[in-house]
Amino acid sequence: MRHISSTQILAVVSAVVAAVALTACSAAGSGDPGSTSTGIPAISTTTVAMTSAVDPAALNASSVSVAADKAAADKAAADQAAADQAAADQAAAESSAAEQSAATADGWYDDRGWVSPDTAARALAAGIGRGENVPGYLRCGTICGESPTSGEIQQQWMEDQGLLNPDGSLTNDPCTSGYLYGGTCYPGYDAAAEACGGYLIRHTCYPSSEAAAAAGEGE
Repeated sequence: MRHISSTQILAVVSAVVAAVALTACSAAGSGDPGSTSTGIPAISTTTVAMTSAVDPAALNASSVSVAADKAAADKAAADQAAADQAAADQAAAESSAAEQSAATADGWYDDRGWVSPDTAARALAAGIGRGENVPGYLRCGTICGESPTSGEIQQQWMEDQGLLNPDGSLTNDPCTSGYLYGGTCYPGYDAAAEACGGYLIRHTCYPSSEAAAAAGEGE
């Protein structure tokens, strides 16, 4: 067997290393990206193509879905706001009614005396505040425990003079059995209406029923 010296082994190794280095340099100089590793990952052309290929129809459908969701949310918010406002209005109305009921429950006193709950309700409806003076035309009068109204005072005076009966009728009515119209006592309504020639109601003659209604008269 032939003996190989260490010097010969080193020479062989040096030759191999030189050959490998020469091959690497040649590959780098040739520009072949596949022959070397530079530390930068290769980018697949397939990946680039998939990334850039966006479907317009899918994008449009997504936009429509987002818009629909926003419209639904806006409507729900508007409906809730309307419901909240209706509840607030209802609560305010109930509170106002309760306050008015409390204001009229006990009535009050003004310069003319006691203001009953019935009169107080009329006064408040007419814009008169609690505790303020209430005019006679809004007062309930003696039937509500108040001082008499001007009409009651007049009626009482006429009764005291013997001119009125307690029911308000005249004591000395010259036409008790007939119908008085225009200062004349007719045998009945029909005769008075014929003399009127128009529409006779409450001893007053109007050209027509429409004219009577326009004047505030009615059956």
